[in-house]
Amino acid sequence: MDRYRTRPGGMCQIVMLFLALVAACRPSDGRRADDLSAFYYPVDRLADQGVMYYYANVTDSLGGREVWKLRRVGDSVLQSENLDAGGRVLLRQRDRVVSSGVITDSLTLLTYDSLGARAVGVTIHAGNRMPFNVADTLAVYLTHLEWWQPGDSLHLVLQRRRKFAGDTVWTWADKSLPAVRFTTFDQLETERDGWTNSTWSGEEIYAEGVGLVYYARHISPQFHLAFRLEKIE
Repeated sequence: MDRYRTRPGGMCQIVMLFLALVAACRPSDGRRADDLSAFYYPVDRLADQGVMYYYANVTDSLGGREVWKLRRVGDSVLQSENLDAGGRVLLRQRDRVVSSGVITDSLTLLTYDSLGARAVGVTIHAGNRMPFNVADTLAVYLTHLEWWQPGDSLHLVLQRRRKFAGDTVWTWADKSLPAVRFTTFDQLETERDGWTNSTWSGEEIYAEGVGLVYYARHISPQFHLAFRLEKIE
């Protein structure tokens, strides 16, 4: 992805938008077969008007934090909005909770110029967000997205592959909560006069009854992004 290597701001924006996307310490042997639904965001307990999740920038104390507004929009449906520092929506996503896990049904990017907001629809080829049954620890869960960047008509394809990485413990509100880890491997392809691609690895941690509490993307030896849940309002 040569063009974005020379435009780190553009690459950072794309990565930030898709960093995304839940008892006592259990054995950390990477094997479990029970239901993981308790580790996803508590959709049934989210207010219809929305709950704010604030994630502090771990890699840069002066860097901006990530802000997500989570809102229940129907039975077992979660709407997530990523907000900028001014409160404008940058990304809007709807996820559906089913018996086997969480499926992304729709995803829209929003950009702003002098004419106002412009919505960019993302095609979802595979919308696996989080599995609930991980008896097969070798299984890979694919998120596959495709869209055209507004302004320069850049064609982008993102594939994120998640794997269950075992149990852990996370401290939240002075309590030690059971948590689960996933590793991620991303491939971003871009097309304008030929295809180029970039790859990076990452990690996600979900705490029981809270949801996503930590996520990281390792873009290169010099470029890392990591965010930790700071507060919920």
